[in-house]
Amino acid sequence: MAEINTSAAIVGGAVTLTGTVMGMHIDALVGGFGGGLVALLHLPEMPHGKKFFSIAAATFLGGVLAPMAIAAGAASFDWLTSIKQTPLRMAAGALIGLFAQVGIPILFSVARRKGEQL
Repeated sequence: MAEINTSAAIVGGAVTLTGTVMGMHIDALVGGFGGGLVALLHLPEMPHGKKFFSIAAATFLGGVLAPMAIAAGAASFDWLTSIKQTPLRMAAGALIGLFAQVGIPILFSVARRKGEQL
């Protein structure tokens, strides 16, 4: 278990620092990171490099896509405008980070199959 904690700490620090420098909201990054860690608990064992990439991708996707998801949701549902942005960004980031762990490998396998068909 120490390896998972060490990898998570390294990824968390590096991605959060890089994301905030790039202008991403810290709450969306933290949400994506948390969602990525929860999803990682339910995935089969993988090498440390894949764990690092997987958590980093979930964190960055949460940081990038959560504000867009909140804006799209607020345009569709008026009641979302009455809720503070911080918890919404964190929740959206967590959901995106959670599903990124499953969605990224699915997208890669679909792209690989499409490439083999050509």
